[in-house]
Amino acid sequence: MPGKGISKSQIDQLDIDQLRNLQKELAVRTVEKTVDRLEELRSAHTALLAKIEKAVAPYNLSARTFLASTRKDVAEFMLERMARNVPDLQVAKPAAAGRPRRQRGRGIVAPKYRHPTNSRLTWTGRGHQPDWITKWLDDDHSRTLKQLRT
Repeated sequence: MPGKGISKSQIDQLDIDQLRNLQKELAVRTVEKTVDRLEELRSAHTALLAKIEKAVAPYNLSARTFLASTRKDVAEFMLERMARNVPDLQVAKPAAAGRPRRQRGRGIVAPKYRHPTNSRLTWTGRGHQPDWITKWLDDDHSRTLKQLRT
């Protein structure tokens, strides 16, 4: 520990009780510094959560919901919101690299979305968004597609 208080030769001169006392004092100081650092990190965490809350508020999300989402979930959510404002918005998929994959039969897909009052109106989430979903979302802009998930 050269240059930091006690030299090695000074430590060598301490008896066992003095070393134990020094060890206890070091443990206490380590805990104090760790607690101070933890308080700093908590303060920074709170400030960061407040910034995230403010940024995601226009999308009717909380910071915790946003942070629990994957990037894919967030991208899908934002595309849904943009698609409501621009009906012919189409997102191009990136070209597949390498060998093309073998196409498989699609089969029957269970519906992912169901109208809240008319259970006969459903949508699998594939293809063009049905008019009833667009109308339902446009009636109240605080509504999200997640509210219709089955």
